[in-house]
Amino acid sequence: RSPRIVARGSSPGGAPVVETPAALPIRPWTVPPNAPQKGSGVLLDTGPATVLSAGWRANSLWVAGNEACVPPGDVSTRSCLRVLEVRTDGMSVRQDMSFGAVGAYYYYPGLAPDGAGNVPVVFTSSSANEFAGVRITGQYSGSPVNTLAASTLVRAGGGAQTSASGRMGDYAGAAVDPTDPLS
Repeated sequence: RSPRIVARGSSPGGAPVVETPAALPIRPWTVPPNAPQKGSGVLLDTGPATVLSAGWRANSLWVAGNEACVPPGDVSTRSCLRVLEVRTDGMSVRQDMSFGAVGAYYYYPGLAPDGAGNVPVVFTSSSANEFAGVRITGQYSGSPVNTLAASTLVRAGGGAQTSASGRMGDYAGAAVDPTDPLS
């Protein structure tokens, strides 16, 4: 199902925001498979195929979520990140990309565009040979559209989730430092 993007409310400082519904060419999202993890047969819940994080800066609305995809070079469907940029000054989709890796499952992204034009994305990753850990990727100012940098491990997981619920570290978060909008 494609997300519906509508702006409502008011901006900081009380200036009114105009609501402009628009039909945008956003491809459908597909539900991701649950993720394996090292040391347990319990599959981790990768969540819904929907927007889980959003940030707006300089007339760009950035959203991120989970979806099923087959990463380049892989043959299996995995849980991947989905990142979109919608230009709010012209109501157009500028970027719409999937991000995954061979043998890995990526899920629960959080993003926050900064004042320098960078968009860091932090997320959970696991595989049959890796406990659920935290990774980061992003699009840096001046990068080609529809590309994210190779991901970097921030913190390796320390053990397996053994609860039948499969819930573990569901949501990641990213934020701009309010004292330094470029960080």
